[in-house]
This record gives sequence, C-alpha cells and structure tokens, in this order.
Amino acid sequence: VKKRVQSVNNANEMLEMSRNYRLEVEREEKINQQKADLRAELNNLDQKIDRLEKVSKEQQSSYHDLNPE
Repeated sequence: VKKRVQSVNNANEMLEMSRNYRLEVEREEKINQQKADLRAELNNLDQKIDRLEKVSKEQQSSYHDLNPE
C-alpha cells in the first residue's frame, strides 16, 4: 500500500489533508456532543428553577394563611 501511495503525486499532501479532515470531523462531533450535554443541563436547571419557584410560592402562600393580618 505504501508503494502505491508513494507513487501518487502529492501523496504526502493528500495524506495530510485527509488527516486534517478526519481531525476536523472528530472535533465537530465532540463539539456537537458538548452542545447536546449543555442543552440537557440547561433543561435540567430550568426544571429545577421551576420546581423551586413553585415551592417558594406554596411556602409564601402557607405563611400568609398562618399569619392573619
């Protein structure tokens, strides 16, 4: 295989381009996975905020029910 590759003009340049392309694809896949992870984490945090706001409102409501004004 090496002999066939070496006989091609610009073989080293083509191999380097192929390597760079592979690295770029891997980098893009990693970035896409990070983006998906961040979206999931953001969604989890939004749900947590919603739950905490609900609990806070319920506690404020029960506090007002216990303390007549």
